[in-house]
Amino acid sequence: MATTPFLKMHGLGNDFVVLDARTAALDLTPERRRVIADRRLGVGCDQLIVLEPPTEREADVFMRIYNPDGGEAQACGNATRCVASVVMDERKTDQVTVQTVAGLLESQKTGVGSNGLPVISVDMGLARLDWREIPVREACDTNHMPVGIGPLQDPVGTNMGNPHATFFVDDAAAIPLAELPGHAPSPGFRIFNATDPRHPVEVGSWIAHDSLKVGKRAVFVHSVRVNPTATRAYLSYWDLGTVILDISNPAHPRYLGRTTDPQGFAHSTAITPNGKVLIETHETFRGRPVLFDISNPRRPRRLATINLPAATRAPSHSSVPGPHESTTPMTSIPGLYGNSGRTAMLPPLMRSRSLRLSGIASTRTRTSPASGSGIATRSTRSTSSGSPYSCTRQARMVSVIERA
Repeated sequence: MATTPFLKMHGLGNDFVVLDARTAALDLTPERRRVIADRRLGVGCDQLIVLEPPTEREADVFMRIYNPDGGEAQACGNATRCVASVVMDERKTDQVTVQTVAGLLESQKTGVGSNGLPVISVDMGLARLDWREIPVREACDTNHMPVGIGPLQDPVGTNMGNPHATFFVDDAAAIPLAELPGHAPSPGFRIFNATDPRHPVEVGSWIAHDSLKVGKRAVFVHSVRVNPTATRAYLSYWDLGTVILDISNPAHPRYLGRTTDPQGFAHSTAITPNGKVLIETHETFRGRPVLFDISNPRRPRRLATINLPAATRAPSHSSVPGPHESTTPMTSIPGLYGNSGRTAMLPPLMRSRSLRLSGIASTRTRTSPASGSGIATRSTRSTSSGSPYSCTRQARMVSVIERA
């Protein structure tokens, strides 16, 4: 099997997968870029960096930058410093010019850090401040952008190759980043009002509290199920089982309880029409569906584990995981769905309310100096588990800076 060598690097915890295409082009489709950047399915990184031959005479290397969604970015200070470190090592020099889509970026080695690694700085040029250059969807004063979340309000918008929203606060340590929707290291989910499906509006969210993790991390919300009246949400977490939330007030979801099963790796759920029985599948090879009594959602009780007939299982050499094997037999369990012909794994959702729910991946907000100074290091593994990107309107990077 063909392999492609790569470097895993980071600058200030902003981590990258670096591929070298200077001597041979790489076939990097958008889907491949997304998989490489995925922290569960691939190597995992904040951005994928590809080195290419420069097209400008003054440049030493061309750096192409891809975001985790597979789209291309213009420039990144921390990535530039990592690439500059590689080229400086190759050429035994203290200064290189990195070409990007945004232009030429001068980089130089300014010293050695306390950890013995080089300190690389980069001149990112002038910040772009006009709303069209950031860009945002409509004209606004970029010194006072009309976006925010919780205590973070009134940011300054800039573009340094990627859009930034910078919030100025009196005490950065006092901002509860882990409690802000969409800005926490633990996974969560969001609730949207989709009355106008072209412009869904977020109306609420929920993040698993540390007290639920019983020594483990809540890997991610694999799937979400909602009862017909949209008052309960069932979130399948790999390490937490199925979490049951009261979403009768979408702005403030409330935790009720969760299932536990030794198989772990909760994958999907189905709920009986009366809302009293939950069927949970598990993403383990030949995983077995489990039935829970959830008439008291605060104390789900295991009723039975379903042993599927051998004829319904995938062959022993198959890599198809349990929940995908289990879908068909679940449709014929007597007393649960009857003969309605409705697939047990896909009951109609959210018909009575204009809300939608979706699982979201882990994100983390970091502070990154605008000058791009600091230490760029190479490592053989990721030293950071989050992404500095947030979903605050058009902002790609959110920074929190203390006032002097």
